Formats: sequence, structure tokens, C-alpha cells
Amino acid sequence: MFWAASSPPTLPSSRRICRVAPAAAGNLPCWRRCPCSWTRFPSPTPWRLRRWTALAGAVAAACLAVGLAVGPLLARPPQPDATYSVVSGGGLRVNIDMARKTWGTELAVSGSSLPADGTLSLWVRDRAGGEDRACAWTATPSGKVKVTGATPIQLGSISSVELRDGAQHAVAVITVP
Repeated sequence: MFWAASSPPTLPSSRRICRVAPAAAGNLPCWRRCPCSWTRFPSPTPWRLRRWTALAGAVAAACLAVGLAVGPLLARPPQPDATYSVVSGGGLRVNIDMARKTWGTELAVSGSSLPADGTLSLWVRDRAGGEDRACAWTATPSGKVKVTGATPIQLGSISSVELRDGAQHAVAVITVP
């Protein structure tokens, strides 16, 4: 705001702040002799500051609570389109989750009590008789595995999934209906 040097700012007298005594400042008008009179309103009182600080803290806490509540709902992992498992009398257990993709099928394999040596591989057979190796891994001493593989064969065309050892002998076979 700009005003002429001879006219003081139009502030109500109750709003003017002048901490300089008129006699000490000479004959200058209040708004010229005291730099503090340039402020239109007094600085906020401590209770106003506490109120705004408390309000800002409450809003921040509410945003944090909403984020913690909604975050897990938005970050759910995708569910598989088909799940198959096989269990044998010797304790062998293999679970396969299949997910449709535009390029084919993704296979998530988890198993326990698998052979502890050699190389294991997962083979997918389609309904026309063709085969594709979806993944291969080195056996673990614990016999447990969790691996993800992929095949260009679409989920609807898969007829069976075989888990084979290094000599290409079937360890587990899952027939897909």
C-alpha cells in the first residue's frame, strides 16, 4: 500500500501500534516516527499461535491416519487366475499359481521336500502337445523353493505342468482340466 508522505495510513487508533513516546520522537507523525506502526495489525497472540499449531497438527495426524488405513487396501498383490497343487506320500508338496498375461502365462512355484541336488525345471505342455520350459533352478539343500517362471502358452491352452529333475524324469505332474 502506498500513501503520500503527509497523510498517515488509515488505521483505527486502537490498531495503531506506537512504542515510541511522542515527546521523544519530535514533531513527526506517529506513522513516520515509529517503524513498528507500519504493521497494520499486531503480531498474533500466543493463544492464536497455539490454536493454529494445534489445528495444523490435527490435520497432519488425520492425513497420516487415512494414509495408514487406505494404503494396504491400494497395495494388494494381484490374485492368481488359477492355483494348483500336488502332494505326495513322501512329503513332496508343489503349489503353482498361474496368472494370465498378454504375452502368455506367469507361473509362481513354491514347493517343499523337493530333491536336494541337481537342476530342477518346470515344463508346461499345451493341448496340442507342444512343450515349453517355463523355468529352471538349482536344487536347494533344504528342498524348498519359491521361484517365478513364464511361458508364452496362454492359460486356457495349458494341459499339464511337470516338475522334472536334471535327468528329465517327472518328479510331479499337475493336470490342468
